[in-house]
Amino acid sequence: MACAGAAGSVWSTGGLIGRASCETGCLTDAAGMTPVVEPESINGDLPLSREQRVAYMQHHEARNAELAERSIGIATRIGPRPLRRRGDLGSAVTDGCSPGRVAAVEFFAHAAACIAAMAGDRPVTIVDVGAGAGGQLDAFIDAGLRGRYIAIDIARHRKWKDGPRGRFERTLIVADVNRFDAGTLPPIDVLVSNTALEHIRDDAGAIRSLSTRLAAGAAQAHFVPAEAALHLYGPHGSRQYSPWCLEQRFPTGEIFRYGGPAAAAVHREWITPATQAGGCRRDQDPAAYRRLRDLAMDQDEQDGNTPALMYGVLVAAASARS
Repeated sequence: MACAGAAGSVWSTGGLIGRASCETGCLTDAAGMTPVVEPESINGDLPLSREQRVAYMQHHEARNAELAERSIGIATRIGPRPLRRRGDLGSAVTDGCSPGRVAAVEFFAHAAACIAAMAGDRPVTIVDVGAGAGGQLDAFIDAGLRGRYIAIDIARHRKWKDGPRGRFERTLIVADVNRFDAGTLPPIDVLVSNTALEHIRDDAGAIRSLSTRLAAGAAQAHFVPAEAALHLYGPHGSRQYSPWCLEQRFPTGEIFRYGGPAAAAVHREWITPATQAGGCRRDQDPAAYRRLRDLAMDQDEQDGNTPALMYGVLVAAASARS
C-alpha cells in the first residue's frame, strides 16, 4: 500500500552502506561523504542503516509524545466491532490475521454501514488511496452499496483484479498520489484508505488534493497506526498518528480507538519474531493464536482501547453518532 518513491543513488562512507533518495532523509556533509540524517524525513519503508533506525525511533518517540499532549481534550471513542458482536467475522478475517487487520475489518464494516444508511440505493463512487488488492471494497459490498470503485496505488498489487465485484465495477490507477492529477477523477462520494496514509510522503497534501473532487455530502473513512504502533512495528512508513493529527486533517471526523496493550502483547509474542527471524509461531497453532487474539481484543475493549494501537476516522455527516 505504499505510495512512496523508489530508492535512488548509492551513498557511502568508506564503502557501500545503503541506498538513499529524497525519501530517506539522508543528506551529505560539505565533503559529500558523511550521511547527515534529518530524522523527520526518514522513510521507514526503505532500507535503513542502524543509525537511521535509531534516529527514526528517537524522532518519532519525541514527536508522538508531543502530539499526545496536544491531543488531550480531543474526543475519541472505543472503536465499534459490529462483526464481533454478531459473531460474523466471515472470510475477511482468517485465523492468522493480526489484531490490526481484524480492527480494520471491523472499522470498515461500521463505516460502510453508516455510509450505506446515508446513500440508500443510489450508486456511489469510492476512491481508495493506497488500495493494494482492494480488500476494503468487501465491506461496502456487504453493506449493500453499488457503483464504481477506483483504486489508486503506486504499483499494481499481485492480487488486484479488474472488473466487477459485487455490484461495483473496479478500476485501478497506478500513480504516485502526490503527483496525480485529482482533476481527472469523477466526483467522489466516498474517500477511503487503510493503513496507507502513513506511507504517503505528503499525506495532508494528498488529502487536500483529493478533497477538491469530493461530491456534496461525501463521506471519508481512514484507518491509521496510532502512537503506540511505533514500538510494535518499528520504522514503518513516515509517521504514526495522534488524535491531534487526525483532527487537523479531518476537522469534522469522528475518531475511534482500536487495540491496546493486550493485543500488542499477542502481536509481539506471536507475530513480531516471525518478521525478525523468519519463524511464524501463529502458523504453528493458528487456532490457539486466534483465541488469544480475540480474547486480547476483548480485554482491550473493556479497558477502553487505551493506549490505542490504531485509529479509525469517519467523516460522514452525523452517521458515526447515530
